[in-house]
Amino acid sequence: DGRFQLDTLNRASTYTLVLESASFAPLVVHDVVAGQNLKFVLKPQIDIKGTVIGDLSVLSSNNPEVCVTFTIQSGRSSSHSFGRMAPIQIRDGVGYFEFTNVIPGAIELKFGNITTNLDVASSIENLIIDLNKTSSSSEIESGPMREVVLRMRVPKDHPAVSGPFKFNYWADANRQGHNGTASFTNGVAHFSVPVPGGFSLQTAALASYWIELIVQPVPAGATPYEMNLDAVPSGVIYGKVVEYGGTEASDTMVTVLEAVKSPLKKNECSLGVDPKNSSSPNDGPTKFSAQPLPLRGKYVILAHRRDTYAASEPITLNEALPIREITIKLPLGQEVRGKVLDDKNQPVPNAEVSLSLVSIYSGSYGNQGQLTDKEGEFRFERVNPDVPGSYQINVQHVPGFQPVNQKFNFNKLPPVVRLEKGLSLEGKVLDQASGAPIPGAQVNAIPQFDSPKNSMNLQAKTDVEGRFKFTDMANQDYDLMVYETECPSTSIRGGQTNRVTLCVKPYSWSTLKPVKKDSSR
Repeated sequence: DGRFQLDTLNRASTYTLVLESASFAPLVVHDVVAGQNLKFVLKPQIDIKGTVIGDLSVLSSNNPEVCVTFTIQSGRSSSHSFGRMAPIQIRDGVGYFEFTNVIPGAIELKFGNITTNLDVASSIENLIIDLNKTSSSSEIESGPMREVVLRMRVPKDHPAVSGPFKFNYWADANRQGHNGTASFTNGVAHFSVPVPGGFSLQTAALASYWIELIVQPVPAGATPYEMNLDAVPSGVIYGKVVEYGGTEASDTMVTVLEAVKSPLKKNECSLGVDPKNSSSPNDGPTKFSAQPLPLRGKYVILAHRRDTYAASEPITLNEALPIREITIKLPLGQEVRGKVLDDKNQPVPNAEVSLSLVSIYSGSYGNQGQLTDKEGEFRFERVNPDVPGSYQINVQHVPGFQPVNQKFNFNKLPPVVRLEKGLSLEGKVLDQASGAPIPGAQVNAIPQFDSPKNSMNLQAKTDVEGRFKFTDMANQDYDLMVYETECPSTSIRGGQTNRVTLCVKPYSWSTLKPVKKDSSR
């Protein structure tokens, strides 16, 4: 009769429900709570068939594929991404692909270096993707463009840089980023960007070479904008991630860390290399390829699945051994249970708790949070005590209390996190041009540089009258910013009594709209 029952829900929680059934489009239902009696009507299945034309060399020559990603927002700060791959069948220089049973709504399709975003409500019989077009935005292409000429210098006796690469570009008028592709021929590449504007290069696109990450403005001009760059010889670490028993592991992300910086790198910039920065339960065996990595450096490969981390030993890449293959085994780990208490030693239910790893090499790595139960308790599973670094428990988004970053060690279990009362700040967001309030704006409070190390960014949203209120601030200085707007720098102190007024200018692409004044008054 099409009935189902969920009988293990937490009455204090809110859920997002995803319904999937053969021959019908999946349905996403937000704000589901225990005790409801719901009825759903499923719509016909959504399929996407497409044709890929243009320069097919940007696709993988061995196994050309297209990736579709659906992202579902849920909860206070949670999102869930689902990815699927489909082969691209190439016949007579044209590619063909098909996805069946697509989740309706916003999706992303990725073909080699080209990304296309769609809002899908029904089936598409023939979606045409032109790989020669670097952007689907007619607005940016209608403005003035300027040719960029890149010359890549290589060390003596090394081959010239050749092959395709990807870059990002934008116009100063709106700062929206767009993906582009170009190719090096004997170390020289040509492409065009809107001006005034700029571009950045994605280093992982260069075969056998690494370059310093650059973000380059390009002024208006009639002649080509020429630039010389130095290419650093590089290598690769590739391999797979397996379970403790040796079977192939899925749903795992992979990161590369610098244990020892290569002397060939001139600056302290990041590597800009992401071997595998997304995961899903059905993404298949976890295989990775970390490249390009500057030679003469030492690198650590970090595998990460929810609260389980596993790291390789430091691996040296040099001219004699530029390519290394490894296997990372996920540990069994151990369970960590803890509790969140308020300033009166009472349990705090529905507190958002997450675990993060602070690596001894570089960076901090975390996972989506969970909510404490009615007793204020939380649980992390398969935590690896032997990973090189330390762990922190993060508690945030608890109204009336300051966020906490608290270290813990495995010799003092179970961990107990005690919250401190938060300080308040009230204010208003107004449109710079009209003076009207802006509802639904996200106001970010960012701790200033001299703030304590455990400080976190805070968020508040404006109501229908443009008002916002923070209740979780510490006694320290913050800078206020409004998402999707040009916002003047505003420094405040947590707990200050005078209200703040932020006069902002929403970007042209922003969804924020000031409240229209009632002309009848």
